[in-house]
Amino acid sequence: MAFFLIDWTTALTYASYCGLLFLPIVNGIMRRRAFSFLRKPLLAISYFLQKHITTTEPDKKHLIASIESYRKLAEKEFPEKLKRKPIRKEVSHMAIVDVTVIPIGTETASVSEYVADMQIVLQSYKQEGKIDYQLTPMNTIIEGELADLFEVIQAIHEVPFKKGVQRVATNIRIDDRRDKQSSMSSKIASVEAKME
Repeated sequence: MAFFLIDWTTALTYASYCGLLFLPIVNGIMRRRAFSFLRKPLLAISYFLQKHITTTEPDKKHLIASIESYRKLAEKEFPEKLKRKPIRKEVSHMAIVDVTVIPIGTETASVSEYVADMQIVLQSYKQEGKIDYQLTPMNTIIEGELADLFEVIQAIHEVPFKKGVQRVATNIRIDDRRDKQSSMSSKIASVEAKME
């Protein structure tokens, strides 16, 4: 008797958990051709519950999961009715930055100690596959996606501060080309080809 005194949301919760117990049985039945007529009514019930009861205010992740589930089901059940738009893949754009980090107020005129520490930081990002880089006598050239490059620049900008320097000037020049893929090696190859 006490079961009938609980509110409907608690009852629905219990019913949902009980439904999970019967899920393997229902899946087995649904795969049999003799019970194929049940698919559409069950999908309609499922849609109604999703829309009006179980996720009346869903988060974005719930919506994505639901859409993907229904899309996969629709591809199996009635693929002829689906009009799929081609999925646009996001193209990653590699940018190139020219960075010079200048520690100000060091004890000596030499900054190679700081440059060496920055190269260690850059090497760790390269090992993660986020960037490629090249040390030159006057600066460091770094290649990668723009978001990663800003992260790397901040990391190497912090190196002199960690060594006790109180002032750092960092010069950044960004080459971000969006009409085609560009890289350090392709830029050099382009120049070398025109020299032949």
